[in-house]
Amino acid sequence: LSLGDLSLLALEGLPETADVGAPLTVSWLWRADAAPNADLSLRLIWQQDGETAAMTQPLPISHSYPSGQWQAGEVWRGWGLTHVPGVLESGAYELALALVDGDAVIAQREAMWPMRVQAPERIYAPPAMQHSADARWENGLRLLGYDLENGDDTVSALTLYWQTEAPLERS
Repeated sequence: LSLGDLSLLALEGLPETADVGAPLTVSWLWRADAAPNADLSLRLIWQQDGETAAMTQPLPISHSYPSGQWQAGEVWRGWGLTHVPGVLESGAYELALALVDGDAVIAQREAMWPMRVQAPERIYAPPAMQHSADARWENGLRLLGYDLENGDDTVSALTLYWQTEAPLERS
C-alpha cells in the first residue's frame, strides 16, 4: 500500500468493534521507497458516508529513528497509542490513513478498514442542582454547580457538576 514515498507493509491492532474512548495500540511496518526527507506522522481518520467524522492527533511513524533520516529501501516498525475519538456516535465507520508533516497532508488513503463504534447515551442537558457556579477554566472545563449534603455539623457529601466546552486532550 503506497503512501507517497513510503509503502505500508503491515498494520496491526485495529479492532472490528470498539467503544468510544477505548485505547488503540497500533503497530505498523513501513518501507521507504524513496528517502522521505521529512519526519512524518500518521493520522487515523474515521469516515462515514465519505465524510470525515473524527481523527487522531498525529502519531510519529517511528519513535526510534525519525523518518527524515530514512534511506530508500529501509524498513522500519513503529507503533502508536491513541484512542477511539469520543465525539463519534454509534455506527459503522471506515478508517483512512494520512501521512502528515506537521499539519500538511503528504498522502492519504480513504476507507481502508471497517470499524463499528459503540458510544454511550449522551445527555447534554444539565441536571437540577442546588447551587449554580458557572466557573470556567482555560482547558475547556466548566463547573456548572454543586450539591451539598449536610450531616451532623459537617458536610457529608459534595457532588460537582462539570461540563466540557471543547474536546480534552487529557483528563
